[in-house]
Amino acid sequence: PYGLSITVNNIKVSCNNTILKGNISNYPTAFFAYDKTNISIENCRLVDYNTGFGFQNVNNSYFINNTMTNGSYGFDIYYGNKNSFIKNRFNNVYTSFWLYRSSNNSFLNNSVLGGTTGFLMYENNTKNNLLYNNFSSDYYNIHILNNNNINNTIIKNIINGNGITDDREEDNIYCINNTGNIYINNATGPTCYVICNPNIINTTFSNWQNISCLKIDKMNQTRSRIQYDINNCNITQ
Repeated sequence: PYGLSITVNNIKVSCNNTILKGNISNYPTAFFAYDKTNISIENCRLVDYNTGFGFQNVNNSYFINNTMTNGSYGFDIYYGNKNSFIKNRFNNVYTSFWLYRSSNNSFLNNSVLGGTTGFLMYENNTKNNLLYNNFSSDYYNIHILNNNNINNTIIKNIINGNGITDDREEDNIYCINNTGNIYINNATGPTCYVICNPNIINTTFSNWQNISCLKIDKMNQTRSRIQYDINNCNITQ
């Protein structure tokens, strides 16, 4: 059953911090939308829903300052593109954000704790999403599965727990201008690899030094110079 099924485009729903309570044993979904654009849901407080927000093919929409306590899925997003998720908070939700073949979404300043997975990118073609400045303290905080989930930018998030797992972390972006993610309490995940650019400097040659005399008024001489890297990259040429 759906608490509210959104059937039109270009609509804003504001709950004004009203608490909406479900019955999780009946597998309810608080908000459902299919094939919609430019919807906004703000300031809703959900308790005991199986799914908070079930969306399929929802695009160019905004979800701001919502909370959910107790449940299976927070945002269940199928084929959703160019959406913004800002300052949403989840407590004791099994998976807070589930993305399936969804691209160009922004996740900013969200908070998840006490669940199993904070952000799950599942199946192929989940691309070009931005996860920035979120806090996650779930068992799996950011979990990216399978191939072709690429070009997702994941930086400045605070990660507490088992960290970030990515089947192909080289396909995603975890560092920009030496800014990565913050891992606390032994959490692990991709980090910024410091790139050292060597700068090789040669000193001037020393004076000629005599080594030995040769025939016909000639002298065997030598001189030297030092080559070093002023950036200390431990690379020589």
